[in-house]
Amino acid sequence: MDPTETFSRFRVSDYGVGVEWGQLQPQTISDDSTTNPDYLITNNANGVMLAQTVQVEGEDAWDVLVQYSPFRIILRSNEQDLVVVNNQDTLFFESGDELVQQSISMGYFINAINLFGLPERAAEFKLNFTDTQGPYRLWTQDAFDHPWGSLWPLYASIPYLVGHAASQTAAIAWLNSAETFVDLFQYVNPALWGTGTHASYTSEGGAMEFFIFGSAITPKTVN
Repeated sequence: MDPTETFSRFRVSDYGVGVEWGQLQPQTISDDSTTNPDYLITNNANGVMLAQTVQVEGEDAWDVLVQYSPFRIILRSNEQDLVVVNNQDTLFFESGDELVQQSISMGYFINAINLFGLPERAAEFKLNFTDTQGPYRLWTQDAFDHPWGSLWPLYASIPYLVGHAASQTAAIAWLNSAETFVDLFQYVNPALWGTGTHASYTSEGGAMEFFIFGSAITPKTVN
């Protein structure tokens, strides 16, 4: 692949696969050959910024910042912070010889206090903060008689979390099938990202893989 090709997101290594840090040079990408690219990628000592330079009326104007130290991924739309990855520096890997010694954890700031998701549960549709009730527990089980209000799953579990606010909607999909605990705490810090929710995922093994979504235009964009 030609590393200078207009459609490539990043420069490709000499081996034809992967990306090397030295190759993350400032460049632009576009879905056409016009002189006005839709996105601009900049790279410096602090991180990588992907910004949308052309806004389409009625759609979100995106930018994503990947910060090196301390590690952050910040998803913004129309100059609003939607999701901040590792906002409390809770990224954690535990690796040992025994299976019980392997776990991963990551925390997120969601710019909303009304959260939904984490099915399936015999509890309220709107999720509660867990500082007084304990974490939501996600795993696959088949047990008879589910008490109302239980934080355990009914059968299967989907580690998908979505937050709705007056001006934005944001969501996290944590792709891990291991037993997972999800804590939700109210987050208030006007100097940084304002008032929202700190969501913490902890899984007993597996790889760390997640997706973040958001929109400051309409919740249908997230759906």
